[in-house]
Amino acid sequence: MFEEKMSETVKILARNEDKTVVFRCSSANIHVVYGNMSICMNVLEFSAYCDNIADALERISDGNWDSSGITVHCRGTSVSMLIEEFIRFAKTISDALGELNIKNEIPELAQDPNNEANSFEQKNQISMN
Repeated sequence: MFEEKMSETVKILARNEDKTVVFRCSSANIHVVYGNMSICMNVLEFSAYCDNIADALERISDGNWDSSGITVHCRGTSVSMLIEEFIRFAKTISDALGELNIKNEIPELAQDPNNEANSFEQKNQISMN
């Protein structure tokens, strides 16, 4: 019964067997759940978050990461993980982005001067542990 009710209000965008679930709720926000941590963001914030994740993954792939750990920052939330775990996390985030059709939503949000997401990318970065 609970699963049926949940499926009426959310759309699972991607899931990793280990710890990560990304879903879109009925208010159109994107939720990233990792272990016992959850972050809710609008589409523009999620797009910037995905860019940061992709940039870090590229640095790791290029051998430009001098640490065995990584910390993902989002607003006041920081999550640390090993590189191997981050690679799985990043794939799940990328899969979720691929499930969304957000190209039409982003320009509209980006034009809104009251949208806090416009400074999201600069505030929320990925760092070495």
